[in-house]
Amino acid sequence: MQITTTNYNGHKLPPTCITMSGSSTCYTGSKDKCLISWDIETGKKNRIIKQAHSDHILSVAVSSDDKYLASSGRDKMIRIWDVRSPQSTHIFQLSGHFKDVTGVAFQSGTYQLYSSSLDRTVRVWDASQGSFVDTLYGHEGEVSCVDCMYNPRCLTAANDNSLRLWKVFEESQLVFNLSKTVNIDCAKLMREGIFLSGSQDGSVCLWSSSKRKPLVKFENAHGGEWINSVGTVRFSDVCATGSSDGYLKLWRARPAEKQLDQIANIAVPGFINGISMSDDGRVMVACVGQEHRLGRWTRNSSAKNGIVVVRMQVDQDAESEEDEEISDNDNDDE
Repeated sequence: MQITTTNYNGHKLPPTCITMSGSSTCYTGSKDKCLISWDIETGKKNRIIKQAHSDHILSVAVSSDDKYLASSGRDKMIRIWDVRSPQSTHIFQLSGHFKDVTGVAFQSGTYQLYSSSLDRTVRVWDASQGSFVDTLYGHEGEVSCVDCMYNPRCLTAANDNSLRLWKVFEESQLVFNLSKTVNIDCAKLMREGIFLSGSQDGSVCLWSSSKRKPLVKFENAHGGEWINSVGTVRFSDVCATGSSDGYLKLWRARPAEKQLDQIANIAVPGFINGISMSDDGRVMVACVGQEHRLGRWTRNSSAKNGIVVVRMQVDQDAESEEDEEISDNDNDDE
């Protein structure tokens, strides 16, 4: 595998989140309350939205047609931006969460938006109308992230030591526990029934929706440091993890063989607070800062606040008939 990296500096304070839009643009949010649109080919800042929120921005997501950008933060608000307009017009403000909104994710092919919050809830919105749809209850701890693909189902992780896969239409949920003492900070779907998680104990886990426990648990994946972020190439076997140990790591996940193998170790000093990967698996972007996205427990003053663009050759032949998918019989609803 051939890998090249390019670093671009940008935010005045640590960036906390990143999402790709197409193959040449990405968006970042930061503790400086700004949103930046980047040209990842040149590092040029196409657009800077200052004071996009009144407090730290914690999450960004773009709709699959690249029309809407959603951002959320410590101000408890979700903002919807029309990024096709010349000035990235702010069109809606969604309120309802009563604590920090830690994550936003669009359902692919729709404008249905999911949000996660420290108030222990997950909310469903129609981003095109700026309207509230539903609240999902079940987590007993602060919800740290949310992810979604094509089906009306979303994946969340929380400080109640659990992952949950929400079947929105069925009004049910599948619950996955790693340990009674380990909080799961980040999670991403690889395909509808396979997902990856990172935990505060430094472990990376590969999961199937048909199993209550992880298929693979890779302990001390980043030298024992917290896993701050995970990224996946959809419908592929390639994924990535970030921490504060100075490395961005690439992995090959083989659910059928219950294997998770490290395939690359990329030097990236600082806290890797977010990872996003292109659909073709050739480009990965990561936002890197001097502090963790949710706190200031430790600080790496030698790190640069900005983004890292990684270009790589990956194997896209990832689908296998043996891989397990979600079915109505998967797990017991809880």
